[in-house]
Formats: sequence, C-alpha cells, structure tokens
Amino acid sequence: MTDTANSQDQQPGDQIRPDDDQVRTKPAPGGKAKQAPAGVSFLTSTIVALAVSGFTSYMSYHFAGQNLNSGAQVVLVDGTKLANAQMKRTLDKASLSPEQAQADGLAFVTDLQNVLKGYTDSGVLVINSSVALNAPAGLNVTDQVAQHLGLELE
Repeated sequence: MTDTANSQDQQPGDQIRPDDDQVRTKPAPGGKAKQAPAGVSFLTSTIVALAVSGFTSYMSYHFAGQNLNSGAQVVLVDGTKLANAQMKRTLDKASLSPEQAQADGLAFVTDLQNVLKGYTDSGVLVINSSVALNAPAGLNVTDQVAQHLGLELE
C-alpha cells in the first residue's frame, strides 16, 4: 500500500517536513511554565557583601592598631650649637697648639658619633635640626647630647 512512484521522486531530506501546525516558536498557551531560578538573588548578594565588608573592617581596625607604634622615632640635634660650644671650649685653652686643637676637634667628632650611634642602635633616626622646617619641642635632644659630651650650650 505504498506508492512506489512518489517514494522514488522524493529526496531523503524532503521526508522530514513537519506541518505548520506542529511547529511552535512559543510555548503552548494555557499553561504557565515553571522556570527554575537562575543567577544569584539580591538577598544572597547583600549577605555576601555585608560579610566581606565586616571582615575587611575588622582586619583594618586590627592592623591599624599594630602600625601605630611601628613608625620610626625621630630626634633632632643642632650640630651648629654643638660645634660652637666645642670651638669655645677649645679656644679657652690658652696654650693649645694647632695640632692639639686639631686632635681635640677629631676627638669631639668621634665622641659625637659615639653618642649619636647610641640613638641609631636603638632605632631612632637622628636629623640635624637645621634641615627641619617645623618640629615639636620634644624632639630636640641637643641639650642631652651636649651633657654626654661635657659641653655647655649658650
């Protein structure tokens, strides 16, 4: 009961032709299709953002307290005052030859370096006060250095 004449004329791709009433580009009307939720919800995004924000706030607070004491300590020394006091002490000696004055100056430089090395070894940065534009009063240690060297400042 097959029509052999029609079956021989057809190409293999021609046999698969759906009728127009079988092809739909939209879902069938009448039933609402259930869709699974796709993506991340707003509530989930908000919870994750709050958790990350809380963690970063805690860590910044935690590490901010640790960095307060780790800053470099700085002291100022007035090298000009110390040098003037040393020159005055050297010139007050009446019978001092030029060689002795030079040796006295070199001994002053060595003693000054040794006193300042104590600050440096304890992690304190020593700056000549002539290069500081503005500094708090407690940073200048010229008087203490002069005491160690046995100098009297004017």
